[in-house]
Amino acid sequence: MIGSEIVFTSGPFFVSLIDVNEYIKQGIALLHLWSQSITNPRQFLVPFFQPTEAQLLEALKFHLVLLAISFVLFAPFLLSHKGDLAEKLKLAAAAIVQLLTLAAVAICWYFAFWLFGGGASFSGTYLAFVYGGAPYIPLVSFASLVMWGALPSGLRRYAMDPLRAQAVMKIAMQDPRTKKGGVIVGSLLVLGITFWSLFVVLRCINFVNSLGGWRLVGAIVLALPIFGFVGYIQQFVQSIFIPAPETTDTTPAVPASQPDPVVGLE
Repeated sequence: MIGSEIVFTSGPFFVSLIDVNEYIKQGIALLHLWSQSITNPRQFLVPFFQPTEAQLLEALKFHLVLLAISFVLFAPFLLSHKGDLAEKLKLAAAAIVQLLTLAAVAICWYFAFWLFGGGASFSGTYLAFVYGGAPYIPLVSFASLVMWGALPSGLRRYAMDPLRAQAVMKIAMQDPRTKKGGVIVGSLLVLGITFWSLFVVLRCINFVNSLGGWRLVGAIVLALPIFGFVGYIQQFVQSIFIPAPETTDTTPAVPASQPDPVVGLE
């Protein structure tokens, strides 16, 4: 059938070669856009940016695809969770909330720069955030996998929950099965990529808003408490899907030789 994505034969069905070529082209185009945005994001931006609808839709698609890739990277940990389907869905919802919070960060930047006379529209500030920061989202996810992969299998699923991550790390560093080198390397990668991406985003947002001097400093200072409030809201929303631990005791109550020392996390 013309236009069909799947063709059938007398045996098992196969994906049309035309469709495979199209998917490959789209993948190459995405990789090219990603490499351009991570090396020179300003090429997609201009001062006092007022993007067109087409530019906004293109950036939105790029952002959503990168979020989807990051969520796919989280999938093995979601599927390896030993709980029932409801608990796996809660973990998936918490991961989605964590990723979507990045969109709220763009609103925070826009509000802070707008109050101090920024010249870009909200969509212009959003595009600066997308092309400046979104390319690093899969890299942070990959670095998180390095860190989580160094944890004992019984602790990995808990490390995905930001409310439990600190307690998990304290327990993990006391467990002889933890590959401490991997945890340290993964943690340094996450911190390094995160702080560098924030620096790039700040430069891009300032580029499109064209602030300088005391107004730039004022916008950055104002953004800090706003980010703190957004972080509080994020934790509150995630606690709906995954309740916080009932106790903050992080000392293992069982010998380290036992399989899953998760005291204080259940």
